[in-house]
Amino acid sequence: MDNGQKPEGMEVFILLDRTGSMAPLWVEAVSSVNAYVSELGKDGADDHVTLAVFDAYDTGMQFDVLRYAVSIKEWKALGEDEVLPRGMTPLPDALVRLITRAEEVNHDKTAIVVMTDGYENASRENNLEAAKAALARVLAKKWQVNFLGANFDGIGQASHLGVARDNSMNFAQGSAVDAMSSTAEVHRSYRSQSGPATFTDQHRKNARENEVK
Repeated sequence: MDNGQKPEGMEVFILLDRTGSMAPLWVEAVSSVNAYVSELGKDGADDHVTLAVFDAYDTGMQFDVLRYAVSIKEWKALGEDEVLPRGMTPLPDALVRLITRAEEVNHDKTAIVVMTDGYENASRENNLEAAKAALARVLAKKWQVNFLGANFDGIGQASHLGVARDNSMNFAQGSAVDAMSSTAEVHRSYRSQSGPATFTDQHRKNARENEVK
């Protein structure tokens, strides 16, 4: 900022798919979360980050909050062995749970990012329409919502949930760090303006989106 003051902080909520199919991507997915936080903190804003991971077993959805409202400057790097890929994909259940937490905080500037590599196949409490309704509530608040498709067509899934293509992006295996770093750039832009920011063509090129089938 020109006046030398640090920009006002925002609340960030990251939802990371830790289902079994994420195993080939897990090391880079973990690295990408840490890269996101590093990139986000470059302008010195006092952002707070909540990180949750999700999967499902026969007993239902597992939703684990690994970091809760951690200040950027106090972020402890996520380790690849803190949690391991397993289970199935209860995406609507996890989305509604995360959005409920974000709404409880209800900060004017809130950013949500979801990284997943597959389609819903295990929710018990919420369907896609319920998740779409929850997302519609936060989009109406002009919160930033981004979907990242991990080596699959996450853009298509995001569109079914009411998230515009401009705010969703696919990335090829090996490009998770680039995708999340780009997301942090978008979130810094969002923090400084009146409404959501969007991915650029360069972001998509860096994520090798055109390689995702």
